[in-house]
Amino acid sequence: MAFIGVSKPYYAIYDEDAQTYGTLTCLAMACNANVTVDGGGNVSKLYADNMLAEEANGVTFTGASVSIEVDNLTAAVEADLTGATLGGGDELISSTTDEAPYVGLGFIVKGQKAGVKYYQAYGFYRATFSIPDVAATTQGETTDLQTRTVEATITQQADYKWRFYKKFTTEDEAFAYIKSQFGGE
Repeated sequence: MAFIGVSKPYYAIYDEDAQTYGTLTCLAMACNANVTVDGGGNVSKLYADNMLAEEANGVTFTGASVSIEVDNLTAAVEADLTGATLGGGDELISSTTDEAPYVGLGFIVKGQKAGVKYYQAYGFYRATFSIPDVAATTQGETTDLQTRTVEATITQQADYKWRFYKKFTTEDEAFAYIKSQFGGE
């Protein structure tokens, strides 16, 4: 099994009081995505009478982070993700009092196994985005296409859920699954 692509990064603002999501919105076009999970499996061992007396295996989730490289980031999307204010004419105004909302986040990973393509929907129930960095290189003799990267911290919901994923035969099916996880059709 090999991953061969990534597409359709979408987010929906999460209302923690109502435990519902707002409208699913396209973040941008995806160039790449990287998920890093903190914690993982652990084994607790109890030694008694000079020997291993008990062993408990468990999965510990302490958080995760997601980094998504995108083709472009509009002021409207950045305002949604960081809590900044939109001004007129695609103007973004950031303040030290901005608070990034919790959002649901999903994207599709295209894969292939034994020559057969599949589409895996990945999603996170509760993400918080940081203010994205800006890096640009001057144009020289050739044009260097440049991108932006957005980063989010993943935490669990009150019901301990933090992620979902499922494999499909088409991208449309995978996207419909992402929409269903955030209350859409």
